[in-house]
Amino acid sequence: MASPSQHASGSRWLDHAFVPLLLGVYTLATFAPAPAWLARVTLPWLPASPEVGTSKLILACLLFVAGLRMARPTWPESPWAAMGLLALGVVGRIIPVAAMIAITHALAAVGTATIGMDIATGLLLVAAMPSANTSTAWTRRAAGSLGLCVGIVLLTTVASPLVIPAAMELAVGPAATMGTVGDHVFAGVGFELLAWVVIPMAVGMAVGWIVGAREGVPLGLPGAVGALAAILAVNYLNASRALPQLLANGHMLPLLGSAAAAIMLVAMTYAVASVIARATGAAPTVGVAMSFSVGMSNTGLAGTLANEAFPEPAVIMYPIVLCTLVQHIMAAFIDLRRQRQASLLEATS
Repeated sequence: MASPSQHASGSRWLDHAFVPLLLGVYTLATFAPAPAWLARVTLPWLPASPEVGTSKLILACLLFVAGLRMARPTWPESPWAAMGLLALGVVGRIIPVAAMIAITHALAAVGTATIGMDIATGLLLVAAMPSANTSTAWTRRAAGSLGLCVGIVLLTTVASPLVIPAAMELAVGPAATMGTVGDHVFAGVGFELLAWVVIPMAVGMAVGWIVGAREGVPLGLPGAVGALAAILAVNYLNASRALPQLLANGHMLPLLGSAAAAIMLVAMTYAVASVIARATGAAPTVGVAMSFSVGMSNTGLAGTLANEAFPEPAVIMYPIVLCTLVQHIMAAFIDLRRQRQASLLEATS
């Protein structure tokens, strides 16, 4: 039986291996995409139910586990300071949404080509998502304020049934030249988000309270492996709808445009987090938590919604797929810089 130190070491190795594994998953999705039967399943306990997206089920399980680990958040800050930081974190998540809505309208006004509008729509979907559950793992690894990170993830997730449809309607609804998204209405997605996103997290938190789970406790090695496999599976299923077209149609120009756009959006979200941390004079632990919780979006959910909403989401999926990769590379860079700063402080003390 593995010792706790071996479990912790294995979990850290998995954290470091995430980006290479994600690149491997994208390569697999390009050359060996998921078959159609794997993308949708029928729930056996609901005989009359329609098929459900597999990625949606996996995300619900991940959100349940996330809720389980958020059961008892602890706050090093005073209650008033904590509420202020939470509010700023939520505002920090909304600023990129407002920016992307304005950009989308500006592109529509000048008659941007369909591909450009599709890229903008993919970016808007990413910006409108709640904070990524993986931000809590990065925050824990960087010894940041888990209570703050958990709180921002929780609040943005609970608000997502209102924020996502409103953002998409504000950007897509009024425009008649929105590429492949002109006829899509997101008003009905709120109920799905409540059923597949908010409720699983709430149930996980309730179970966590009952069993006495503590916030931020790392998963054991089997749990870490399972969570990583689930995240990679969601990304594989989502990427399988878009990346194979690189081979079939040679969509390299849209991919390059999506890469530049993804870097722009991720840089914007992390910059907003940095400005908030500096403006409030936050402690390093708070700044780290703000960086990850504001800077990282739940791109797995964005990809799942894109696949559900758009019959041919290839170009829309490009920025979503690439934002997943870019935000984790940025998170790794921030963590590495923090480690170097800590080493320098230790060497000079």
